[in-house]
Amino acid sequence: MASSKTTNQVAIIDNVLEGVKGSVSFPAETESMVVTPDGRFAFAAVHNTNSIEILDLSNSALCTTLTTTCHGPITVSAPTKIVLSGDAKTLLAFSNDSNMGYSNANINTVAIIDVATATSIPGPGIPTFVGGFDHPVNAVFNTDNVNAFVMNCGSECGGGTPGVQVLNTAGSGSLGVATSVSVPATVGALDNGSLYVAGTVTQGLVNGGQVTKLNAITLAPISSSPLPPGIHDTMAVQVGKVFVGARACTLAIPPSPVGTQNQPCLGIFDGTNPAVITGIGGDVTGMQAINGRSVVYVIIGGELQIYDANTSALQTQQLDIIGHAEQVVLVDP
Repeated sequence: MASSKTTNQVAIIDNVLEGVKGSVSFPAETESMVVTPDGRFAFAAVHNTNSIEILDLSNSALCTTLTTTCHGPITVSAPTKIVLSGDAKTLLAFSNDSNMGYSNANINTVAIIDVATATSIPGPGIPTFVGGFDHPVNAVFNTDNVNAFVMNCGSECGGGTPGVQVLNTAGSGSLGVATSVSVPATVGALDNGSLYVAGTVTQGLVNGGQVTKLNAITLAPISSSPLPPGIHDTMAVQVGKVFVGARACTLAIPPSPVGTQNQPCLGIFDGTNPAVITGIGGDVTGMQAINGRSVVYVIIGGELQIYDANTSALQTQQLDIIGHAEQVVLVDP
């Protein structure tokens, strides 16, 4: 699926045909979509209409109260991010409605959506909202596909304490009070028993960001390193290296707020030594580790950059992409 910010349309692309199978119009733009592994349904967070939209991909149709193969949408206040469990049974939705004139009802909660109920003909059902968070913005499911590591944006998003909390999504959902840690966290990745998270400690500092390695069982911090500041929302792990990207990491140069410093927004962390801050300036908007190789494709400032994870540097061979690139995805991994 590919979404357009200018038309609010989503193109459904058939990988076998290598062509557009159909298109669906959303009521507003989306920045977060997931597709079920069987290719039958998709979900999209549509912030401006307080909805999680459901798509029937078999019929290239938007699920509404009038459609017969599915019903939708699911009501969630100002959703910005959705995360699907590895077994595709559970969908988590995160809200960011503190500055948009909406109700703050879901700002410190996580919505748990049962995928089977949502995609059934009687659906979509009502989400289960679990509170006790501090501006949650993202999550990483554990290998059991039941427990999820929830990233609390906290003070970075106008709240209190940033950190990671464990959410048990079974039944009515429950918060693991005993398993939590206070670290900057807006994005994360799980790798070989370790959980890596990143976020910003202090915006405006050259190294205001931080990446942290945690024990995935106890959430005890193992190591950390400074990163560029900004909104950290991309992360990939490749051959033991953690690639962390940020947007809006450009800083004003004192004393004039007009002048700016085009600071690099990509850091590469090996879990032990200080992160390597790469030398290319611009927002990081896309990232993809390539299976079976040691490379990571990164979109920085609209350009494709191919990194060798072994050396934490650009590989010799690069590809020139015509136009302004935004995202990179590995098809049929």
